[in-house]
Amino acid sequence: MVEKKVNPIDRHEDSDNKIVSPLSPLESLPETNKPNDPEDQDSIFNQNYFRIIGALLSIRSGAQSLKKELERIKGKILSKEGFSEDKIIRIYQDNKEIISRKFQKINVSLDDSPELDSRCADEIMHIRNYWKCVEYNWPDFSNNGKIHLEDLQKCCECIEELIFHCDIITIPLRINRHLEEYHAGQKLNFYESFSDEVCDEKQGYRIIEYLSRFPRYIDGYVDLKNGVIYKADSPKKQKYSCFRIIIIIIVGAIIFPAVLSYMSENLLDNSIDFFNCYLQLLIVYTFIVAGAASHIGLDAVKQIRSGDSNSLRALNDWFLWINIKESAIIAGIVIVWIGYMGLMISLQKIDLFTAFIVGYSVDSFADIFLLRFETTVSTKVSDIKKNLE
Repeated sequence: MVEKKVNPIDRHEDSDNKIVSPLSPLESLPETNKPNDPEDQDSIFNQNYFRIIGALLSIRSGAQSLKKELERIKGKILSKEGFSEDKIIRIYQDNKEIISRKFQKINVSLDDSPELDSRCADEIMHIRNYWKCVEYNWPDFSNNGKIHLEDLQKCCECIEELIFHCDIITIPLRINRHLEEYHAGQKLNFYESFSDEVCDEKQGYRIIEYLSRFPRYIDGYVDLKNGVIYKADSPKKQKYSCFRIIIIIIVGAIIFPAVLSYMSENLLDNSIDFFNCYLQLLIVYTFIVAGAASHIGLDAVKQIRSGDSNSLRALNDWFLWINIKESAIIAGIVIVWIGYMGLMISLQKIDLFTAFIVGYSVDSFADIFLLRFETTVSTKVSDIKKNLE
């Protein structure tokens, strides 16, 4: 059975405090609610769900058309220009008919799936109520009707709320479809991707803020501050990312101290004991890695203390963070290796506190070591060329 996506069409939780959506596997339902034929029931369940999604997309599109016309009429009234009453009446009637048909389809789908009805009835009811508000406040554009800007503004406000409630149901599913094409750590710009589906940037912020409060609705991590969503793997794969990082660090602890110990014993001083040298270099490596880890940990503590809603508080949040930042972390580990090699080559005697500081500020020291390495290589190349001439 295909793994289903969690979607904000449902805000309820099951008995284990896990968020359940209309696309959750039927195995997660209580035993008393399981149908006799789970596969058939699951197929009907999902078909009704996607019918509702399609209907809501049409309702949202129709509502946007109406809002666009109302905004145009408001501009005409304020500038005291004339406008075609017949055109706005025709646009309203056409969209009203479409929206009414879509609500009928939604009713049929909900009646066909009581479980789906119990999970999404609240949001659907909000959308219905806002549409009734639009119908109630829609101005009389007939020749004898008097148009008030207050009525136009009230209609626009109701349409905006209707669009918002449609979006929080439909957009997460579409976000997940976008993210299916991404690798872990790649980011989707929310405002660029869905600018045509929200009324304005303020409403877009409301939607992405909503998603940040319900992170399991999408297969990613919401960066509310920058308005982007990072692709994330499944929780199981997130743990694999953590293990890969640990393995890379351990491999570095084996290789680099061993290489330096071998060079010290065989190229510099035969009296140096390989194992004692390796142990000392391993301790220095450990303190550099500890310094780099402390830098990351301190930044996380600052984020938590700042009250940032996106701060990483639970262990699973750290697995998620490592997963979406895996490439950057590996690049950081390479910089730590550069800092380690540069420190060992540059200094005759190294105390552990210095190693810790180098790890904590490894970005700055890495630039110095790389510059020194480049200068040394250039000098050696020049000497070799002179000897060959």
